Amino acid sequence: MGTYKEWNLLCQNRYEMMSRKKHNSLFLQAEMQPSVNPVIEKCWKIKTTPKIRVFLWKALTGSLAVTERLKTRGIHCNSGCSFCSAETEEINHILFECPQARQVWALSNVPSPQGGFCGSVFQNISYLTEIGKREAIPEEIRAVGPWILWVLWKNRNVKLFEGKMFLPNEVVAKAYDDARQWSVAQHRTERMKEKTVEAKHQWVPPEVGRFKCNIGFAWTKRTYIAGASWVLRDASGSVICHSRRAFTQVGSCFDAKVLSWEWALQGMQDLRYQHVTFAASTMEFINALYEPQLWPSLTGHIAGLLSFTTDKVGWDMSYEEPRANFGASKIAKSVIMKNRRRSYVAQGAPKWMEAVFEKEKPLRGD
Repeated sequence: MGTYKEWNLLCQNRYEMMSRKKHNSLFLQAEMQPSVNPVIEKCWKIKTTPKIRVFLWKALTGSLAVTERLKTRGIHCNSGCSFCSAETEEINHILFECPQARQVWALSNVPSPQGGFCGSVFQNISYLTEIGKREAIPEEIRAVGPWILWVLWKNRNVKLFEGKMFLPNEVVAKAYDDARQWSVAQHRTERMKEKTVEAKHQWVPPEVGRFKCNIGFAWTKRTYIAGASWVLRDASGSVICHSRRAFTQVGSCFDAKVLSWEWALQGMQDLRYQHVTFAASTMEFINALYEPQLWPSLTGHIAGLLSFTTDKVGWDMSYEEPRANFGASKIAKSVIMKNRRRSYVAQGAPKWMEAVFEKEKPLRGD
C-alpha cells in the first residue's frame, strides 16, 4: 500500500485523464454540429427594419422569453403554448410548428421547404434568408418572411398579456402591409438621398449681379508640367470667358494648385471684375485664404495669393465638389492629356466643351 501522497497523486492523474476525455468528447460533439454563425450573419444583412434584425438574432441565440427559455433561468411559469395543447412553448414552436403558425405560413404564399418546416429554428430561418435571394419569386413574397415571424411573435405576446389574438389571415395581411409600408418608405428615403447627392454635385450659379470663377488644375510627375484654367460664368450659367495656361518645371501637385489660383486671381484682376466668387476643389487653399493665421504652414505659399485679395471687397471663395468643378478641371487636364500647351484667354466656352457647360446651366425656376 502506497503512501497518502502517492495515492493522492494517482487520484489526481485519473481525474485529469477523465476531464481531458470529457473535454475532447464535448469538443468533438461541438465540431460535428453545424455552426450558427453564418445564419446569424445573414440575418444582420436582411433588408428589413433594425428591430426585426435584433428579433431574429434573439430567436437564433435563444434569447426570446418563451417559457422553455425562462425555465432555464429559474423562472417558473405555465410551460404550455398559449395557442395549442403543446406542453412546452419553444421558440421554433411559436414561429413555425404551432398549428397557428402553420396556418399562417400556408396562407402567406411563401414557398415551404420540402417536407415542411423542421424542428430546428436555425434551419428554418436560414431557409427564409435563402428564399429572399431567389429572384424567380416575386419581391413582395421574398421580403415578407421576417415580417411574418415578427407579427407571429407580437401575436403571441398580445394573446399572453391581453387575451386577444389575430386570426391567421389577419397575421398574414398585417405582415404584408407592414413590409409594404416599410419598403415604400425606404424607396422614398433612397430617392431623397439620390436627389441630395445629385444636388450636391451640381454646379451652383452665383447670385444675380455676381460672377463665379471656377478654377481647375492638373499636374503630372512624369514631365513636371501643370495645367491651369478658369471659367467665368454669370447667374444664368452662361460662360463669359475662360482661360487656360501651361506651366513647365512644376515640382509638385501642391505647386500646381498655387499656380492655378494665381492665374485665376491675376486674370480677374486684369479683366477688372469686382464681384466674383472663386470656386475650386482645393479646400486647404480656401481655408488658408480666409483664415491665414490658422494655417501657418501655408502662409509662405499663399502670400502672393493674399496680395491679390487685400483690396477686393467684392471677391469671395467657396468650395466646389469635384464633379461640379468638372468643366474647369477638364480644360486644365487637356494641357497634359491632349498636349494643349498654348496659353490664352477667350470669350465664351471652348467649342469642345460647350455641351458640358450648357448641361451645367441651372434649370429655369431653380
